[in-house]
Amino acid sequence: MKEKIFKYYWMQIIFNILYFFFIIFFIKVGADYQKDYLESFTVSAYFCLGYTVVFPVFIGLLMGLPRFISNLLGSGHWEVDWTKLISIVLPAFIITMLPFISFTPIGDNVVIAFLMKYSGLNYLSSYLFNFSSLLPQTISGIIFGYLILMVISKKES
Repeated sequence: MKEKIFKYYWMQIIFNILYFFFIIFFIKVGADYQKDYLESFTVSAYFCLGYTVVFPVFIGLLMGLPRFISNLLGSGHWEVDWTKLISIVLPAFIITMLPFISFTPIGDNVVIAFLMKYSGLNYLSSYLFNFSSLLPQTISGIIFGYLILMVISKKES
């Protein structure tokens, strides 16, 4: 029993160290791409935008990976929590993709105008669509990446 607990803690420590190095590596890569874009425009602006959207999702996936692996190794049948998927994951995905939606014909101020006029959430919509700060997209990207693995689980038969 003690051997199993010892092995579990060592696996957690190794995973946390790898997690730390992945984050540091991807932050450095993102900073290098952003520096290249700002100095010489050798990197596409869409690539930098894509990186700022994909990076938080990747962090969320890394955070949910240990529990997903334990679910994967368990016994039972697969089940999807549809309530969590529709009520949390889908809005988080939409908020995460807002920078891309703004470059499509749909996002040509149609979404902003609709939210400002009909929702009554003037402050919230102006905060979500303020792309000088990507904090809402970053937080929702982490939530999306984490919960996309958590909505799929194995239930005991």
